[in-house]
Amino acid sequence: MTIPLVTTAIAAGISALLLIIFICMPHPHDEPWGFLFIFSAFASAFTTAAVWLGWLIYSLFA
Repeated sequence: MTIPLVTTAIAAGISALLLIIFICMPHPHDEPWGFLFIFSAFASAFTTAAVWLGWLIYSLFA
């Protein structure tokens, strides 16, 4: 049970780093800020789901 928790924490850190990179990137002023946060939330959710799914498949077949 420790592996998914650690990998979820890593995935959350990666998505937070992506959000910081997106905020610091030069962007036009008319770009909506909400898109960046929505994209970051989806990236975090998909990354976390992929990590959990990968761990589940690994634990079933290992």
